[in-house]
Amino acid sequence: MAYVARLQAEGASGESICLDLLTPAARRLGAMWDEDSCDLMEVTVGVQILHRILRLLRPERASVAGTASSGKRILLVPAPGESHVFGAAIVEKFFQDARWDVMRAAEKAFLDDLKTGWFDVAGFSLSMDRNLEWLKNAIATARRQSANPKLRILVGGPVFLDDPGLVKAVGADAMAEDAPSAVLWAERLPDRNVIV
Repeated sequence: MAYVARLQAEGASGESICLDLLTPAARRLGAMWDEDSCDLMEVTVGVQILHRILRLLRPERASVAGTASSGKRILLVPAPGESHVFGAAIVEKFFQDARWDVMRAAEKAFLDDLKTGWFDVAGFSLSMDRNLEWLKNAIATARRQSANPKLRILVGGPVFLDDPGLVKAVGADAMAEDAPSAVLWAERLPDRNVIV
């Protein structure tokens, strides 16, 4: 925590800390788990520390703090059984810093959220290919039942980084390689209040 505070005091941006320090640290923890060089308790404590650091990072622009929302909304949804939620937390922070209203939904309740609330984007994260069929069905149902008939679907996670062709196979509009590209893609969507 002190190290991250020092980096920020020296001028490091929250974005660079997320992308160049926290994300590789999370990946390393995952690799150590896969290699059996650390146990569940060590991984859990490590990820909790990463979450604490992420919450302490201040917004990129001072003007963002205390500024009203942009009016744009995103719903973030994990696939069933997803335990890799740190990446989604980073995506959430980047969208919040960009003044989006961000809501996280439980995998069983996201359709209720889409039916009753207006969201410009639904973002799904997937780390295991065993959940591809669930995701394909979830995206098709989300499009049919969303209050927004033009709901856009963004996906991310290791499964799509390993095989970008899966983006179209599950019916998504796009894949984000990282949090900044997710926000950039979403910001380029047409404003729902503008008639084209």
